[in-house]
Amino acid sequence: MIIGPGKRKMKRPTQRAIYDIFYAVRIRLVRHPDRPWERSYTNPLNSSLKKVMNYLNIPENTFIVGGRY
Repeated sequence: MIIGPGKRKMKRPTQRAIYDIFYAVRIRLVRHPDRPWERSYTNPLNSSLKKVMNYLNIPENTFIVGGRY
């Protein structure tokens, strides 16, 4: 059971509901002149997002690792 958009409880979320859950993820990017950029989540990931990511085998740090923009 996950909490989807509009605080609705869902056993079988639609693709749109999953998209809306992922869309809510916000990233903070800090640029440093002498070292690599620092990325972090602006808020902790909620339990519904963690459940969906776990089910889809997506690591929790997927949104904050990677190269430069």
